[in-house]
Amino acid sequence: MVLSHLVFPDAIWMISLHFRNVMFTESAQGFVFVSGMVFGIVLLKRLQRRGYEAITQQAQHRIAELWRYSVLLVLGLYAMRFALPDGDVLFRSWTGEAPIWDLWRLFGVLTLAYQPTFADILPMYIVFMLFAAPAVRAVSQGRQMQVIVTSATIWIAAQFGVWGWIQAPFNWIFEASDGQGLRMAFNPMGWQLLFMMGLVIGVMLAQQRFDLKAMAPGRAGRLALLAALVLLVLFPLRWLTARGLLPEGAWPFYRVMENRGALGPIFIISFAAVGYLFAWIVACGPRSGSRILRATSAGIAAVLAWRPAVMMGQHSLHTYVWHVPLVYMAFYFGKQLGDPSQGMMTLLALAVFALLPLPAWWRSRTMETRSAPKPVVVKK
Repeated sequence: MVLSHLVFPDAIWMISLHFRNVMFTESAQGFVFVSGMVFGIVLLKRLQRRGYEAITQQAQHRIAELWRYSVLLVLGLYAMRFALPDGDVLFRSWTGEAPIWDLWRLFGVLTLAYQPTFADILPMYIVFMLFAAPAVRAVSQGRQMQVIVTSATIWIAAQFGVWGWIQAPFNWIFEASDGQGLRMAFNPMGWQLLFMMGLVIGVMLAQQRFDLKAMAPGRAGRLALLAALVLLVLFPLRWLTARGLLPEGAWPFYRVMENRGALGPIFIISFAAVGYLFAWIVACGPRSGSRILRATSAGIAAVLAWRPAVMMGQHSLHTYVWHVPLVYMAFYFGKQLGDPSQGMMTLLALAVFALLPLPAWWRSRTMETRSAPKPVVVKK
């Protein structure tokens, strides 16, 4: 996600290594899906121990926490905009032209209706949290199809532009002096499908009702082959559209199928294929007769067990919030340098990557210190 958010005056060579160049699957999709899955696992355990009221309270606490971090993040970005030399000019396209003391802009920030560039995932999570507790209870009772059908119906409505009807009055209500009101890159009606599917799988995993290893090896392998074929078929389309080479007559149909803001069908198909293939490699790879597959599975397991990755996963909220000012500063220095070389842009990117685990490391260290047993002092 950080790599895709690094914006420089010229394209950095690292972007060519991003997997979004070869498939319609992006980091944000995985972030939302995994968040739903983890939340499903955590809430189910609390539901089993303490009941439905407890998970409702936990969801409410999470909503309050997300609101605090969202507001503080946006206020911090506005502080950077007005404190840094030329910041007001350079960050204007990312934060909007209206200043924070514009009453309607401040109202939009406090209600999370207005979000600067790269800061708009957290408010969407709040919407998801409003329905997470009842969804977890429904899945735990074996009513997962109700959750899936409801989520899919809302997603279909998003594809037909229903969100536009909801958005229009909010745009009018929150409109500030720069003409912008409700601002967010993601349509929550579309993106909730990923979160809810992750939540359903998370609850079923915690209940041991979903186990890829238990699937017949032949069937699991055939599904993996099908997933790989889907990605192979989509690859030429991704390659052509990324370079603007798609025939003119095909663009209208493609835009309907893509519709990134509402997570269009092509993104869902690609993510389902990538998700299954990834899970199959992790779950079935170690038992495979293929040396390449075993090595790939071992490599993925090593990355997932890498200490910085584990810490950032455990403190994903703080890592996400921290990455936003980092990419803003990288953008700022890139602009201040005028026309930075590939070497300079690489140094800026490496600095961002090096600083990224800092909040997760600090919080992990603090928690370990607090949980460490205190020495017993024996008085003589």
